[in-house]
Amino acid sequence: MDYINLFRDAQKRPNAYGISGNYSEMVAFIMGCDAGNEWGLLAGFPHWLALRYGLEANLSWPAMIERISTQTPKGESLSRDDDHKISTLFQHVESFLEERTGPHFTATTITNYVEAKLRARTQDPS
Repeated sequence: MDYINLFRDAQKRPNAYGISGNYSEMVAFIMGCDAGNEWGLLAGFPHWLALRYGLEANLSWPAMIERISTQTPKGESLSRDDDHKISTLFQHVESFLEERTGPHFTATTITNYVEAKLRARTQDPS
């Protein structure tokens, strides 16, 4: 299945998919697609986000997207509406799915995340 086009369509026409269009329902829709793929559709997504934004991968990806969508480049928090969070959500899911290639993408992404954390830990003098 072409999930990129499915998610684009769901974002444009949420009612066609039984979604009211708020952030939590969009997340539930995407998680349902992931569950229907035995949790393999977005495997490595939290680590991919964490690498790009300097976050910890112990957060759920919906929480990470909320944080990404409500922070300025200086790390200040902003109040954002659901439309902005939804736009950020679909932008990042689409980028992740486009970038995901080959059978080892998930393992490579997680390895890169762990290595980055280990490097940061060894460089931290405290």
